[in-house]
Amino acid sequence: MDQGSGELSARGLAAIAGVNASAIYYYFDDLEHLYDAAQRAAIAQASDWIAQRRDTLILELQATDLPPSALGSFLAQLTDAWCEDARPLGFAWRECQLLAARNPRFAPLRVEWAALWRAFFAAICPRFGAAAATEASFLFFDGESMLHLMRWHPTIDRAALDESCATWGRWIGGNLPGDTPWRLHARARARATLSGVAIPDGNGAAVAEAAAALLAARGLGAVTHRAVAAQAGLTLGAVSHVCRRTDDLLRLAYAQIYLQLTGGAPDRLDAASPATPPTSDPTSAEARLLALDELILAVARGRAEPGLVGMLRYLRGTTSIHTVRERVRCSESESIALAAVLSSIGMGFWRTSPAHDDPSAYDGFLDRLFAPLSAG
Repeated sequence: MDQGSGELSARGLAAIAGVNASAIYYYFDDLEHLYDAAQRAAIAQASDWIAQRRDTLILELQATDLPPSALGSFLAQLTDAWCEDARPLGFAWRECQLLAARNPRFAPLRVEWAALWRAFFAAICPRFGAAAATEASFLFFDGESMLHLMRWHPTIDRAALDESCATWGRWIGGNLPGDTPWRLHARARARATLSGVAIPDGNGAAVAEAAAALLAARGLGAVTHRAVAAQAGLTLGAVSHVCRRTDDLLRLAYAQIYLQLTGGAPDRLDAASPATPPTSDPTSAEARLLALDELILAVARGRAEPGLVGMLRYLRGTTSIHTVRERVRCSESESIALAAVLSSIGMGFWRTSPAHDDPSAYDGFLDRLFAPLSAG
């Protein structure tokens, strides 16, 4: 949980397990087979965890049908429990998504993870009169639970989570969110603590750009001093002078990715449409999402600047807020709340939807998504 799969090595895993490194290759042939086995074990554990929550809820509700607004309260409790009580499984799911994005071998496992949660929401949403919102509720949970892995201020994080989930519950019921004071407080506090993510000049800027490109394209394991030197066209000594440790390289890479995603303005961060991709391919939505996911997981593990937590969780969604304003008449605070929810749904859509490769698919998805509010 403390390290991503890209940071792990046979030697490091063997040290943790208290065995010889050769034992890993004896039983698993290579690290990919080990990751496969670990993911299958995590999926089995997650299946039991999810089934228990599903069966408990169905038993408690029995023949009672609750309104869509009640789904919001349930989702807040589910998200918090998943990210706290089942935290290692939460990280395992995200690691599988990253692995599958870079290696087709893991794609079936990513599908299994998504199938688990889709089946759960297919069983639960009708109990709240929200069968039509089953897929969107899964996508919202995908995005929101990713963000909730990051810890900032426990009271603020849980209260803002409650408001986001309540907003979604009201949304699918055709109602605007109403007051969301905790989210507004969180945004103001995140702004006030904004330290300004900075990149050094000269060789430091070249190192940061090279490290970010490697991280986005190939993952954590690709960010080494030698690889950064080759990518930046610098000597190994020049890179080592800027960053003595690999952790320093990673922190610089995360800062660079954040600046690329936001264009230097924190309010521009949006999962569905980041400002500038961290690779040379401006059309690669997947590359942008991978960079954002790497950044979020690094923050959640305490591997990146702690000050990024508030920015990533609460200063995001500019593209989303424009979409909201185009489609819904509401107050400024309501548009902020709706944009936060839309941003989380967008994260889930681009990460798990089979149609995400088709740009027009998202427009059609938005039409269906906003239908309850448009009707209201």
